Amino acid sequence: MRWSLPLGRIFGIPVKVHFTFFFLLAYVYYEFAHNGKSHAAGLVAVALTCVLFACVLAHEIGHSLVARFFGTHTRSIVLLPIGGVALLEQIPREPHKEILIALAGPFVSAVLAALFFAGARAVQAEVSLDFTDITLGTCLSSLFVINAVLVAFNLIPAFPMDGGRVFRGFLSLVFGWERGTLWAVRIGQTLAFGFIVLSFYMNHLGLLLVGFFILFGAGEEGRLTRTRAALEGATAAHAMRRNFAVLAPGEPLGSAILKVVSCNQDDFPVVAGGVLMGMARHDALLQGLAHGDPSAPVAEFASLRFTSTEPGAPLEDLYVLLARSDRRTIPVIENGAIVGLLSLEQINRFAQLRRALRGLRPAGKAAADRAPQTYAEGDSNPGSTRSTASDVFAPPAGDMT
Repeated sequence: MRWSLPLGRIFGIPVKVHFTFFFLLAYVYYEFAHNGKSHAAGLVAVALTCVLFACVLAHEIGHSLVARFFGTHTRSIVLLPIGGVALLEQIPREPHKEILIALAGPFVSAVLAALFFAGARAVQAEVSLDFTDITLGTCLSSLFVINAVLVAFNLIPAFPMDGGRVFRGFLSLVFGWERGTLWAVRIGQTLAFGFIVLSFYMNHLGLLLVGFFILFGAGEEGRLTRTRAALEGATAAHAMRRNFAVLAPGEPLGSAILKVVSCNQDDFPVVAGGVLMGMARHDALLQGLAHGDPSAPVAEFASLRFTSTEPGAPLEDLYVLLARSDRRTIPVIENGAIVGLLSLEQINRFAQLRRALRGLRPAGKAAADRAPQTYAEGDSNPGSTRSTASDVFAPPAGDMT
């Protein structure tokens, strides 16, 4: 995730914090230090906020460790002002795995709530959410309440909360993964509309925000699921662009820009001696021309770190990779040679084609499965060529708390 700062690793999982988190800390400090309080109270409030987000981090680690048990690794955990995100490589389609991964986070939060409750009772503190008088007792009590709310909120049976994934898991046992997801999405959206209407009746801004959060999260999950279902069984070779332009490392930036302007490509393979050296993004080339020397070699503006795949790689996994990362194009490699380029736009277009074919014929699925073998993205540039390279990929997916 962009604009995130690394904090370190826990159980080998990279942990990052989004830069907007520091605005939250500044706001908390201001409220307690300058609103009739003291600087010490502001610092204590900031420390308490950090402890709260340590609880959120533990929640995400719970998801990640259970996912690892089932063979799914976590790319990173990112802390945001609204919670945490565990970016998993893939969310399993097996219902029992998804259910257990989704429940792991709330289970950790429930254990933490029990510990904070025991601590609050040990110091004879009243169980309440109290930020007016920061003491050990009120801190323990408030952390108990917040973790208990975190459990309840995440178990709402609607995407993108954990409860939505648990609900989808149980529905998938009866209806299958795709239909189970769509049923969970519809029910979640109905629940979201209920929250929105209730928020106006109660004049409650928080409930309104929760309603919109669920509404858009459920809609996004439904869109993602329909696309993934349309891509089932397809490979990179079915949707990749077969005609594309390449650049040479020593090619002057000024002449390379002519290809950038005339070609409908986001990224250009940089090839030397039949080997893919890197990928040059068209915006990087344009910025280089605006601030640099037109005679500078293209290699200076190419990224040496790139992800590639092979023609037989599952298109569904590549879709998740592109949809949930900042990558825009993946080179497709076969026998050391680059044979195609794959973008999110091409995959979405391919998925639309498959869905259309399914609706046109009774034997739609069979027709759709046959159609991709003749489908390819063209390029109007007469100078388009092919070249070579190699690499591997690890498609990620996300989990939100």
